[in-house]
Amino acid sequence: MPQVLGVRAARWIPSLVVCGLAGVAVHIFGMTLAPAALAEDRGTNAPALPEVVAAVPRSWPPQYSVDENGKPVGFAIDVMEEIAALAGVRVTYRVLDAFADVSDVMRKGEAHIIPNSGITPDRAANYLFTDPVETFAVSIFVRSDTTGIKGLEDLVGRKVAVVEHNVGEKLMKPRKDIHSVVHRDAVTALFDLLSGDEDALVFPRPVMLSLARKAGVEDRIKVVGAPLREIKRAIRVQKSEPELHAALNVAVKGFVGTPEYRQIYVKWYGKPAPFWTVLRVASTMGGVIAVLFVLMVWWRYRVSVQMIQVSHEKRLRGAIESLQEGFLLYDADDRLVMINSRYQEID
Repeated sequence: MPQVLGVRAARWIPSLVVCGLAGVAVHIFGMTLAPAALAEDRGTNAPALPEVVAAVPRSWPPQYSVDENGKPVGFAIDVMEEIAALAGVRVTYRVLDAFADVSDVMRKGEAHIIPNSGITPDRAANYLFTDPVETFAVSIFVRSDTTGIKGLEDLVGRKVAVVEHNVGEKLMKPRKDIHSVVHRDAVTALFDLLSGDEDALVFPRPVMLSLARKAGVEDRIKVVGAPLREIKRAIRVQKSEPELHAALNVAVKGFVGTPEYRQIYVKWYGKPAPFWTVLRVASTMGGVIAVLFVLMVWWRYRVSVQMIQVSHEKRLRGAIESLQEGFLLYDADDRLVMINSRYQEID
């Protein structure tokens, strides 16, 4: 009997092995297909992110530009994408020719936000702003060969280029003693300055320097005087969108200052220039070498003078000692300076 049971058990072993392998195969196959099916089901049933229309200018570097495909890029765009992801919204960009057009679109209610806009009193009265995304200075630009303009008061009676709807226009508007020439965009204002049509240009410093660098004329302009104002920039939101504003503001607070924010900043603004540049190190070393050379020349001169004096004294003493008569030498104050040995032998 034990032998018969053993035979039966042996006959069942291959069947059990086959069933076990089939079960493992089904489990693996199910594990492979399940995530794809689940993802497909989630993609079908998941609610779409709310869409936010952002109005942006075509060329306002490094904040805004467009790539070869017409897609908006820049510091403001990269920051906006990160903040949108944190806020749970999807941004669609409406690219316009100038910031003046961007302001018009916002005023008409055809866009929800401007990703990076200067906070001014009149704008704050009509729109909501998140916490600041960055801060930069508004400065006076002149041609690089200009010498008669050192600051704001030197603009009195002169023609000064500003850009429509820009903070520079608002700063110059109260100055009736300065003739402001309003341009539709910053590029036109820059080249009118370079052509000599205007004497100066008032505009946010990093943007104008970036525009000039992009146009290859950075060496033809310079900043003069202290900044006229520091402007905080933030996401501008329609007043009719308080919930959107609240969500974006929470995201801004959580993102600004993070390593990811700093990476975007360095990407578009570049790393801060180190104090010890090659030129500065070379200049400092040159100065140190020049000082050491002067000190060495002075030391050699002093040593030479002392050696000459000692040599003269030795010659004089030798001459006095060779005299057959006694010799005394007094200075102008009748103090004894030198005496020879012949005089000392005289009793």
